[in-house]
Amino acid sequence: MERLHNQGQGIEVMQVLKKWAVVVSAAMLIVIGISGGATEAAAAKGTPISVYLNGKKQTFDQPPVIVNGATLVPLRGIFEGLGAKISLNGKTITATKGFTTIVHTIGQYGALVDGERVTMSQSSIVLKGRTLVPLRFIGEALDSKVSWDAGKRQVTVTALKGNELQARWAEKADTFVWSGKLDKLKQMLKYGWKPALSEQAWVGSVLTKNKDIVKLFLDNGASVNVIATDEDGGNLALLEAATLPYRVIANGDMIETSQTSDLELLRLLLAAKPAIKELEQEIGSLLWTPASYNRLLIAQELINAGASVKSDGERKFSAPLVGAAGYVDQDGNRAIEMMELLLKNGADANDCNCNPLEEYTALEYASGILYDAEDGSTEHKPDVRAVQLMLQYGADPKLDSSLYEAVAADSIDVVKLLLEKGADPNKLHPVVEQTPLELARENSNRELIALLEEKAKA
Repeated sequence: MERLHNQGQGIEVMQVLKKWAVVVSAAMLIVIGISGGATEAAAAKGTPISVYLNGKKQTFDQPPVIVNGATLVPLRGIFEGLGAKISLNGKTITATKGFTTIVHTIGQYGALVDGERVTMSQSSIVLKGRTLVPLRFIGEALDSKVSWDAGKRQVTVTALKGNELQARWAEKADTFVWSGKLDKLKQMLKYGWKPALSEQAWVGSVLTKNKDIVKLFLDNGASVNVIATDEDGGNLALLEAATLPYRVIANGDMIETSQTSDLELLRLLLAAKPAIKELEQEIGSLLWTPASYNRLLIAQELINAGASVKSDGERKFSAPLVGAAGYVDQDGNRAIEMMELLLKNGADANDCNCNPLEEYTALEYASGILYDAEDGSTEHKPDVRAVQLMLQYGADPKLDSSLYEAVAADSIDVVKLLLEKGADPNKLHPVVEQTPLELARENSNRELIALLEEKAKA
């Protein structure tokens, strides 16, 4: 099964989702080693360094120098050559091109690129009255490709275009999404950014549940049918992310969200008319997540939109009813209303779509003990109403080991219900290889033993 189906599913989903909370830096970490003495030595050694910007050789009033493998060039010459406007306030340099802003203080070991701090191993320097800055850092921050030909001692700087530029902007968009910078994303649009090509940022906007940013993506051609894949091969549809009871923040933590707020986000996505049937062929029913978290309003909205209440029938994905039956809150309350919603809309009470040696059926979950998802040790007894509901809609205890689970829970009332529907006291549990009657005798529960022995004789 690709779905999480046990009582600890909330914790496991969080662990999966942390992998999506990756903030991509707006600029690469550049290694710049520099010292006064090394600079002078490098400047005096070998063939002069040439710099070509978009095919044109550049002339600087202070020749470029190489220090510990990094090329440094005069500040004003490179910024203006790349089309940036610069201003100086004491030792602080501010350069702006399009939607990109770079702030760097001479002598410090870092810079701010669009508000995000980028660390450098060595600062820019002042040499012979001129401020020199690292060429690769500046070029790449301003969306250019920088290459070095050691044989010619030549640096080539070429402005990115087309798909290469969109790929660079996709990285920046991802950073802006995770930091909630809607204004920056709007600026990017003015300069030709295509949100539909920034899939990782698009996924991030839904995970962070920033409805304004989600709307920006939708209004600019982003597909609502995206299924993201993490590094372990796990799949997550955008619609599923919207139904989770939390949003993800940049450091990977989860912040609880209300069902009302998430319903608004879901409706935004549903308005884009997702291909629900096709999505469910890839990932199983979209109802699995809201059913597993007992999010009734969201489940109803998805049912209204055409989401399936059934499994895929191919043992790839569990039925939503199994997720609902496996839910219990910290007070021991079962998801009875959710189970009823699914059953009323056509869910099969016997649809496990699972390997009984590895997974529980919905009736087994309803009949047995469930454990608290937070600490994993607190036991919650079965609720008779959940079992009654399942039996009312045709759940057959002869098909699974629900009677064994009820005996293990010492639930007389549930045992009686299951016996009335034909559960067999002598049916061997496929994993523990023990019958319900043998378990009752082992636990010395006289009332249960009497009930089971009477049924066994009959």
